[in-house]
Amino acid sequence: MKRAVMMKYFVFSTIAIITFYSFNINQMPSDEMVMNDQEYDVILDPIAVPTEPMISIDQLANYEEVISTETDDPEVECLAKNMWFEARNEGTAGVYAVTNVVFNRMDSEKYPQTACQVIEQAKYSTWWLKEKGKLVPIKNMCQFSWYCDGKSDEVSRKEGLYADLVNLSKYMLINKSTILDITDGATFYHADYVKPKWRLTKNRTVIIGRHIFYKE
Repeated sequence: MKRAVMMKYFVFSTIAIITFYSFNINQMPSDEMVMNDQEYDVILDPIAVPTEPMISIDQLANYEEVISTETDDPEVECLAKNMWFEARNEGTAGVYAVTNVVFNRMDSEKYPQTACQVIEQAKYSTWWLKEKGKLVPIKNMCQFSWYCDGKSDEVSRKEGLYADLVNLSKYMLINKSTILDITDGATFYHADYVKPKWRLTKNRTVIIGRHIFYKE
């Protein structure tokens, strides 16, 4: 019964997102307009995105196949940590979006093929490797900022939301081939309070929460 309810939710939510997303994407300014910082602040009006694509974080508590918060799968752990550090305050859509970027990179020949390799792609310290035998990323020299910001990457299992994100990570990895990409193929994103130069060489796709997404 639960699986039937979840499938019904999945179908209706997917149809709603596609309809809503298709309507709003036509209202987006042309990427050709984004060329200088002065115009950048004017044309990037946030686009509303449904907050519960397909399956919400709260409803993962009822998804029996992935309910356990314990995992020995490093892929699940890597993806859950990325969800936590990149988008834990961005709602379900924000979590889905940053994970879409990881999946899009995994599917591209330009990037590594596993979630951990994508998330942990960085320049590593040769000193730490030679002296301590550890792979330690050089500060601010990685693809996902939390991984090389010099702060602890440990998350307490007592954090209720993190347990939900572990379940969501399992769900999305299991269903990777059918997960709706609400970023329209994005492989890059940044927070809306910074303006990295690389954004001028990419094609902006959508804004979800505090993140702006781009594809090559």
